[in-house]
Amino acid sequence: MSELICYEALKLIEKRLSQYELIKKAVADCRADHNYNGKSGGKGKAFISDPTANEAVSNITPLNSVVIEIDNKIIKIKKPEKWLELARAVFEHFAKHCSCSSKSIKMILYYKFIRHKNYNFICTKLEISKNKYYKELDKILWFSLSYACQIGLIKVR
Repeated sequence: MSELICYEALKLIEKRLSQYELIKKAVADCRADHNYNGKSGGKGKAFISDPTANEAVSNITPLNSVVIEIDNKIIKIKKPEKWLELARAVFEHFAKHCSCSSKSIKMILYYKFIRHKNYNFICTKLEISKNKYYKELDKILWFSLSYACQIGLIKVR
């Protein structure tokens, strides 16, 4: 678990939400690369000679990490499937549980974390102030932080 002060935790969450599509692709690629290689796993009593069982166990075992590339820089993402779970939960929460008056939150999520637009573009597109943008972003990030703590990505100290 990551032991971070609150600001660092929020920045990390913001970064990982922005990397959602890259992490998702890296996990899919990693899962596809771990195809059954014709060998059996384990020794002695743990020996498994069933290729289907080996593949099933491999597919349900959480990945420790994946590697993504951003601007020719290699970044190792630990617990990538937990980060995907977090991102999906955030997107789902604000898609389902926000009132119509919070449409700006949904659009900020889309433009910032899916389309990777900056706050100037988003404020202009949504016709909102910089202050409203940051208030809505805070709601997103604080919900994300709460969920990250709940699933063990971030440790409160």
